[in-house]
Amino acid sequence: MKRVITCVSVVGLLASMTGWAQAKPGWAVGTGNSCSSCHNSDFRSGALDVNGHSLLDIDSQRNDGNSRGPLETFTAQPGDTVLLAMDVLNGADKFAVQLKRFEEDGVLGPTGDALAGYIPDATWMAQGSLPSTYYTDTNDGTSWTGGPVPRIYALTLADNTPLNVYDLEFAVAGKGDAGKFYEDQHLYLKVVPEPTTLALTGLGAVLVGLGFAGWRRRK
Repeated sequence: MKRVITCVSVVGLLASMTGWAQAKPGWAVGTGNSCSSCHNSDFRSGALDVNGHSLLDIDSQRNDGNSRGPLETFTAQPGDTVLLAMDVLNGADKFAVQLKRFEEDGVLGPTGDALAGYIPDATWMAQGSLPSTYYTDTNDGTSWTGGPVPRIYALTLADNTPLNVYDLEFAVAGKGDAGKFYEDQHLYLKVVPEPTTLALTGLGAVLVGLGFAGWRRRK
């Protein structure tokens, strides 16, 4: 498995499983900001929008029993590079985007199918010693000009990535004239088999069916 670990100081948002992890990045030092400039912010809806390929609602089938409702979903095959797209909607003097929950198992297939061996976009920065939570490069996110700010990040999946549905999460925190704000939205990454695999599986099912039908006739 390949993982990319970047040793930098990053702004820590509230990670789903690891709690607070705060560190002041270079841009914050240069502009006189502290961690509390954006942390401990009020949750505010309408700060971000995830732009998936489709909507998926699998609440009744989730291994962990969580209910998310329909979520924006990105679909990829093992070995693919999938582009995870979102927009920052809430204007701020400063903001940072985070993508997290890489440490979680899939929620649809067998328990223990973890999204591992992925390679993140080179513009991401890893939090801590494990690349389970990423922050975007904030150098281009500190000056909001009054419209949706698109962010598209590449995630390359390992060839042996288990076929499953992974519950990831985008978050944005910022600070502007209206004060500090924070919002997060969950999304699904659905890893599906390659078309050739599906075709071979279908052919195998047909052959098994024909064999069973022939056995019944002989009997």
